Amino acid sequence: MNTRPFNIANAFTAVLLLIICFLVDRFSPLNIPIYLYIVTVVFALMNVLLFNILKKNSSKSPARFVAAFNGTVAIKLFSAIILVVLGLFLFPESKNETAVGTMLVYTFFTVVFVRYSMKELRRK
Repeated sequence: MNTRPFNIANAFTAVLLLIICFLVDRFSPLNIPIYLYIVTVVFALMNVLLFNILKKNSSKSPARFVAAFNGTVAIKLFSAIILVVLGLFLFPESKNETAVGTMLVYTFFTVVFVRYSMKELRRK
């Protein structure tokens, strides 16, 4: 598995989402908490870690690749749920922005993760 294109796409997604958070906070009436910036960085780092786990398991067998892929996506989903609950607890005054923003960040990073994982699957 080639990690360089994935790392570039992951970094681009992180920067794009941070810029969007900043622009929405600055130019709209929505109150974007600092928590969304932190969640974006957490998901970017988590994506890199989970992709490396997937890379390690992809070279062993196709069954391990499938198991690792399902496991990494499940880890991301459960961590997203935990981050939403944590954000709702820490920032109750902006609960809509926190919940929707966290799930959008999760969705964007999952799309990048799945896209580059499927490239590897098609290559084999």
